[in-house]
Amino acid sequence: MRTLGLAAVSLGVLGLLLFWALGDTVLLRTVDANGSSHETRLWVVDHRGAAWLRSAADHGWLQRLQANPEVELQRSDRWDALRAVVSDSENDREIINRLMAEKYGLAESLIGGVFDHSMPVVVKLEPR
Repeated sequence: MRTLGLAAVSLGVLGLLLFWALGDTVLLRTVDANGSSHETRLWVVDHRGAAWLRSAADHGWLQRLQANPEVELQRSDRWDALRAVVSDSENDREIINRLMAEKYGLAESLIGGVFDHSMPVVVKLEPR
């Protein structure tokens, strides 16, 4: 049992290392209730002319953007002011999960083995 637990942790660490190593991550800047800004590095996919992010419901960056959807996104050394719109659509979840898997391949599989992506929250970023 202990060996199985160590294997799962090792896969998780490997997945996180792959996350950081793979290209096309973005920095998302959110603002908390006290007005402090926070930057989070995330994977991104493009769908229907917009950038999309994915998260578990309990992640801090998601909670901050739900409270204040005015965010900034750095991609390719450019910052854009955007508005985050959370989608409740099952179709959007399925599409964004598929696009993430296609784009990030092995890293997505490894991280998916540690983090449950069956019911993610998907976020569309629109121009302000």
